[in-house]
Amino acid sequence: MSVFLNSGGGRTELINLFLNSLEFKMQHNPIHRLAGYQSSDLAVFSRYVPAQQKTEEGYLTDWLGIEHSLADLPFLDSKLSGHAISGIPVPSDAIHAEAVEYLSLFAAMETSNETFSMMELGAGWAPWICSGGVVAKRMGKKKIHLIGVEAEGNKVPLMKRHLCKNGLCASTDFDEHTENDGVEIALYHGVINDGTKTFIPSVDIEDYGASLVTDTPFKDRPMEEVTGYTMAELTDGMDVVDLAHVDIQGYEQELVRDQVDVFASKVRWIGIGTHSREIESFLLGFLPEHGFQIFREMPCAFRRFAQKPESMVDVTTVDGFQIWKNTGLVEKDPF
Repeated sequence: MSVFLNSGGGRTELINLFLNSLEFKMQHNPIHRLAGYQSSDLAVFSRYVPAQQKTEEGYLTDWLGIEHSLADLPFLDSKLSGHAISGIPVPSDAIHAEAVEYLSLFAAMETSNETFSMMELGAGWAPWICSGGVVAKRMGKKKIHLIGVEAEGNKVPLMKRHLCKNGLCASTDFDEHTENDGVEIALYHGVINDGTKTFIPSVDIEDYGASLVTDTPFKDRPMEEVTGYTMAELTDGMDVVDLAHVDIQGYEQELVRDQVDVFASKVRWIGIGTHSREIESFLLGFLPEHGFQIFREMPCAFRRFAQKPESMVDVTTVDGFQIWKNTGLVEKDPF
């Protein structure tokens, strides 16, 4: 501190620098109350820390060694160019995810066989199938199958660049499918529903969160027609999916309710973002009736309201996350 102050930096500047640092945000983010992990889980995170972290200008390297483009992700501070995050993401990674989300990936990885398959519904720039693919390669999985579905068309090029930058595809010059060095990737511009075309708000590339059911932040935007895909279509020809990471901005209840048969027959683990207490309550009552057991969970938070809102999603301030184990496909807890 004395060196900083002697160099001309003021106390206020020093405090702001400290409070806004990645390290402080990872350890002291005030939004985290019930963070969804147990103290015994910390050893699991440590097993996945890479031996070396590479850095490159224009990119922020996360704790798993995944490089994120600052140009493609304007919500990241440009001052982080060439920076690498060290340490496990507890309670969060200070970029895009909480610790509990990583636990869903590790649970699936620990119970997978010599292959690994994963789908990301509501993929954005594909951070989760990218992390899954990189970790699976690092663990020597012989075959890796990654599926990403994203409704916002301007995010599809981001997905391709992110996956290729991190060594999972040879070129971004492909339409929906590509395969390289044992990694098969299928990317879809569309939504996960009953398979019918539908409309979502058209959003800018820096925006995230357009949804089939809760488009309040974008209610005045023009509507964009997108293709609908079913779980059966996406998993056709697959015997099992190790992990389905679901973050579809409030449509979780409809998806799980209407397509639970496919989840129950093929999906070992579900990691699902929850966007209201109402959705959480539904899942907690519904999924155990279909062979799933809650493994970890972080409840969402909401703002106070005097009268019941039109949608409980509209008053959610911090999304929650639940991890579900398919007891018909996974015998033992992974850790």
